Amino acid sequence: MFDPFSLAETNLRRAGWLLGLEILGGTGAVMGLSELGYPADLAIVAVWLLNVVAAWFIGKAAAAQGKSRWLYGLPALAPPIAVWLFFKLHSEDALRRLSPGSPP
Repeated sequence: MFDPFSLAETNLRRAGWLLGLEILGGTGAVMGLSELGYPADLAIVAVWLLNVVAAWFIGKAAAAQGKSRWLYGLPALAPPIAVWLFFKLHSEDALRRLSPGSPP
């Protein structure tokens, strides 16, 4: 099975999958609801609720890297910032795994 986050830390991997689900599911839900004549607000609320869980995992991943859970988790409540913070943490996690002498 294709897992782009297979080597990432567990909480970071979970946040990545949730953010991917938010983007793809939210886009599909907005398009489907607008096609049926319903307001897109329902899909936006669902994306925001799913983002709360992703922000929690981003905060836990930041704590696992030795960073402040609150300084990463609270701003991640906004979906665009959550995506940016995810990629920031993911790149730092990948660099730590690639550095010589570090545990996998």
